[in-house]
Amino acid sequence: MSISHIFLFAQEKRTVIIGKIIDTQQNPITSTNISTKDKQNNTISDKYGFYSLKNVNYNDTLIISHVSYQKKEIILNQAANYKDTIRLGIILDENIELLPSVNVLSEKEAIEIASRHIIDYIFYQNDIIFLNTNIKGTYIEFKSIRTEIPEIKYPQKIQFDAFKNIHIHTKDSVFQIYINDSFHAKIIDVISVIKYNKHLMPLKAITENSIILEDLSITNKKKLHRQVKVFYVMNILTKKERKLITLFDKINYEYSKSYYHSILKRYDEVTPERENIIALGIWDGDVNSLSTYDVELIQDIEWYDKIASKPIVAEVIQFNNKYSIFDFSNNKIYNYNSDNEIINTPDFHTKNKKIKKKLLYDQTLKKTYFITEKQGFTSLIPVDNATGNCFEEILIPHRLAENIKVNNGFVYYILPSKEYGQHDKLYKFPL
Repeated sequence: MSISHIFLFAQEKRTVIIGKIIDTQQNPITSTNISTKDKQNNTISDKYGFYSLKNVNYNDTLIISHVSYQKKEIILNQAANYKDTIRLGIILDENIELLPSVNVLSEKEAIEIASRHIIDYIFYQNDIIFLNTNIKGTYIEFKSIRTEIPEIKYPQKIQFDAFKNIHIHTKDSVFQIYINDSFHAKIIDVISVIKYNKHLMPLKAITENSIILEDLSITNKKKLHRQVKVFYVMNILTKKERKLITLFDKINYEYSKSYYHSILKRYDEVTPERENIIALGIWDGDVNSLSTYDVELIQDIEWYDKIASKPIVAEVIQFNNKYSIFDFSNNKIYNYNSDNEIINTPDFHTKNKKIKKKLLYDQTLKKTYFITEKQGFTSLIPVDNATGNCFEEILIPHRLAENIKVNNGFVYYILPSKEYGQHDKLYKFPL
């Protein structure tokens, strides 16, 4: 059991505590019991993780419990500057005594296909391209042919863009790579990460006649609390764009907005007029630019930035000239045909409420998987895009698997070396 102390400045009086309960992956936890230690007041978090507990004394101790998480106590200490309403975000740790209840594949079914230092890998022409480094620098290995690329320093990942071009990413630059007929690699272009994020990252899918783009400027606007995501479709021949769909998380928007306004109110209360950049008219609207030494305000700003206004998440998966948009905030799939018309919009629901907001897609077999993680074990959840139906979880047998990908009916993953000088291992097993 963990004990958290919240130093709230209060007199002897009663208050209302509101907030959101999440896990360490920042997923909301539903059906969590929140009560005072004397059991006089209690409530349960809703399906979005929100709760409201009324008539709480500032001397009370809160008990937060859930069958799948470690119990937590929060002591409300007395002080001078009380509030009628207290905002309290709570993070719960998983109950380590509970094991995943899923279809476990034995480690014997996992096939080791590589043992070396591995930074990243992709599937290409029915084989694997490895991205590695050695004393000489960066190199690419494909079909047992190694190509040294000394121009690339400290590579981070290798991936395809929407046009199926191969890119190697570093901290500051993105290199486009070409593989010739003799399986050697060479650099054919390089741009800055800033330009890549501006011009190539918004491209999510390319069909025969259209390009699907995400408006990243809308997604990142702080005044919308990052709860809006807009997709556009551009005709390849005419270059004309039109709005395809706007996704909006209304519940989290209202939560983020209320948190935002409470931050502004607190800032105005504790900041001298000559230092108040809001009153001086020089504030840019970003709460992180509100300079303060007030501990409560600093905590509120951190929670708002990392949790309350965490951007809405959606992914685009392409199936030849058709595509689907997965809206994780509203548990909905938007399926489009080649004419960019909606076919249907099924909801998706999984028994496991803690899926990561990320998809794995098998380009060869056209299958989609959700990802979930528990106690270091990763599971894949097959999902039918057309219906939203989810199927039995498949647990990866090795703990702490990294860089998980799927291809041609197999799941691939890396087990990183535990000791310096030891090799990473790349495994695969059938799904």
